[in-house]
Amino acid sequence: MEKYKITKFGGNGLDVLIKDIQAALDIIKERYELSNLTVGKIYFTTETFEAKISGKINGYDANEAEKAEALFFALKHKLPENLIGTEIDSAGQRYTIMRLEVRNIKYPIIAHCKADNKLYKFTVEHVRHALDKKLN
Repeated sequence: MEKYKITKFGGNGLDVLIKDIQAALDIIKERYELSNLTVGKIYFTTETFEAKISGKINGYDANEAEKAEALFFALKHKLPENLIGTEIDSAGQRYTIMRLEVRNIKYPIIAHCKADNKLYKFTVEHVRHALDKKLN
């Protein structure tokens, strides 16, 4: 194996290093039967670099994972199991819950406003209150 010395990150030197990292990831991808394993966005200075690596399992169904995550979220926060697609009223407008951004702790619920065709973020408490009003 030929050796190369890197004196600073950037330009062609970083491109060559990324190709070698990707080649190593390809070996790991095959060993663990992953459908994807790639080097993503890279941040660097002349002395350091950070790279995002992303992978995907063979047969992974994103829709099923989203459904499972939504169900877990709903049960955890005492919301209806079928939260996605539920309609709520808030400030005189009607919204349809479209998706969850569970990593957004403060505003994890994303809903579509029928009146202006825009997406809005809501807190769990706001949605719970709107659903309680709907039931009463």
